Amino acid sequence: MATRRVGLGSKSFAAAVKAWGDKTEQKITMVFREAATDLIETANEVGPSKANPGSTGTGNMPVATGFLRNSVQVVLNGPLPPANRKRPEKGGAVAYSPDFELAIVGAVLGDTISAGWTANYAVHVELGTSKMAPRQFVGKAVQKWVAIVDRAVARHRD
Repeated sequence: MATRRVGLGSKSFAAAVKAWGDKTEQKITMVFREAATDLIETANEVGPSKANPGSTGTGNMPVATGFLRNSVQVVLNGPLPPANRKRPEKGGAVAYSPDFELAIVGAVLGDTISAGWTANYAVHVELGTSKMAPRQFVGKAVQKWVAIVDRAVARHRD
């Protein structure tokens, strides 16, 4: 097997190291973005609820109208809007919109991605009340963070 020696001052060596570094940074950025997106999607994964007992979803997000699920907001490097949005009147239509991905796609390494659910009852669903057990749709998703990152890394492994 033939080998080729490359000196430390070689332009081709420096170019190869730079290209490797650039490629690595791109992959890390993609893992960062995809893991953040996957975490939010995990929190928003539909689960059974009183209003939807036949749900076959395996998540912890109870969905009756979709308002809570649709209330997710993502902000880069700033404060989240308050959780004070009221659910539409009975019979009002609510559609799920994954617009949070538009904020995440612009994230770069060093940014802080913050996500929150702005429905005025989100905290009660997450933490529970004296009349309702906690669903912990966010907390249980966060517990899966290491596995979420591992899957994102695996998608970008050479």
